[in-house]
Amino acid sequence: MVDVHLDPERLRGHARRVETLADGLARGRRDVDRARPGDRAELDRITGDVGRVADRLTVLAAELRAAARAAEEADRAQREVVVRLAGDSPIVDALAGRVT
Repeated sequence: MVDVHLDPERLRGHARRVETLADGLARGRRDVDRARPGDRAELDRITGDVGRVADRLTVLAAELRAAARAAEEADRAQREVVVRLAGDSPIVDALAGRVT
């Protein structure tokens, strides 16, 4: 088993970038209305695909935020275990956020 640390801030940064991409795709879909009438069917298909991608990116952003919250909770739980097992020491006080 591999121990992986998920950085909550990095996950939130990814979520922001994904949402920005989804918003850009959604804005691009609105520009299609200026197309020639003969291209309409193909453009409708493309805009439908773009819409699905934008929706999936929005879901991905939500999942990244949930992973960030889970990573924070795991960090908090690990700190509590270290504090409980280590007892009193300056290092444990620093990890727990206690001023010595």
